[in-house]
Amino acid sequence: MGYKRRPINGPYGEPPGIGEVLSETLERKRLVGRIGQLLSPAKWSEIAGGAIARNSCPIKVQKKVLILRVTNSVWMHELQYLKPDLIERINTLVGRRVIEDMEFRVGKLDRKYKPSKRNKKEKAPELPEPDELDIQKAYELTVEIEDEDLKEAIRRAYIKSLQRRKADFLKSSE
Repeated sequence: MGYKRRPINGPYGEPPGIGEVLSETLERKRLVGRIGQLLSPAKWSEIAGGAIARNSCPIKVQKKVLILRVTNSVWMHELQYLKPDLIERINTLVGRRVIEDMEFRVGKLDRKYKPSKRNKKEKAPELPEPDELDIQKAYELTVEIEDEDLKEAIRRAYIKSLQRRKADFLKSSE
C-alpha cells in the first residue's frame, strides 16, 4: 500500500517499543478496512454516483492506484476527465491520501450488486398526457419509415421524450 516502513532498530540501535509496533499495525489495519469498504458496490455508488457506478466497478487498490473495470472505452475516456474529482472524493472519505491515481480496464462488470437508477421507494414521476400536436408531430416524423414496428417504436420513444421534457419543465417552474 506504499507505507513508509521504519527501521527495525531505533536511532541508537534499540528495537521499537511494542506499543509503537501495535499502534502502527492497528492504524494500517483500519486503513486497509476503510479502503476495502471503497471496493463495495454500495459505497462505490455513493462515491461515484449512479451513472458511473452502473458503468464501472473497483477491482483493487495497488500501490495507491485504484484499478477500475469499465463497460467500454467511452466510459474509460470519460472517467479520465473525472479522475481528479473521484480521487479527491475517495481520499476525503477515507481521511488521508490513500489513492494517488486510477487505472481503467475495459471488461465485463462482474458483480452481483447493480446500483438501481432510482431509489426503490421513489415512484416513477407522473408524465403529462401527450397532446394532439405531440402525436401529430410523431406521425409526421415517421411517415417515411416503411417498417411498421420500427415506426411505432420511434413514435412511442418520441412521445415519451416529449412527456419527460414537459414533466421536467413543470417541475422546474414550480
